[in-house]
Amino acid sequence: MSAIFTAAIKYGYMSSNPAKGTDLPPKPIRERKELPTFEGLKLLIERLQEPISAVVWLVAVSFVRPSELEFKWKDLDAETRALWAVRAVNRGKLDTPKYHRSDRPLCLTEADVQRLLDLKLRMDANCDDWMFQIVMGRDPSGMKTSWGGEFT
Repeated sequence: MSAIFTAAIKYGYMSSNPAKGTDLPPKPIRERKELPTFEGLKLLIERLQEPISAVVWLVAVSFVRPSELEFKWKDLDAETRALWAVRAVNRGKLDTPKYHRSDRPLCLTEADVQRLLDLKLRMDANCDDWMFQIVMGRDPSGMKTSWGGEFT
């Protein structure tokens, strides 16, 4: 709101900013979320089908945001074991990753790279194909879950 009034002053519509000095209410305290155990995560990844299994695995090993899973196979540099996050999705549109993550690659182990290369081989994918051919980044509000509830 303050920025709108500042612009109005700049263009001569107002002489002072009535919002100057106002504070936003404090953010509510967010409770700490319980993370899965290593064993639980391993079991989940083993039971999921590809490519969902690979998606959950990659998020777990790299801490990449789900919105930044918009990888193409050309983003993987197997020689240097680097995966570059150069695009993200925001409200269904491709965008730049948060915090300029594209300036730094995700560092992978040899086993991580091999898992991705095995997936690429099974998918018969080329460099310009999407790594995960699933719908990512959709705004879940209003979508129904498989058990009939709604995402919040």
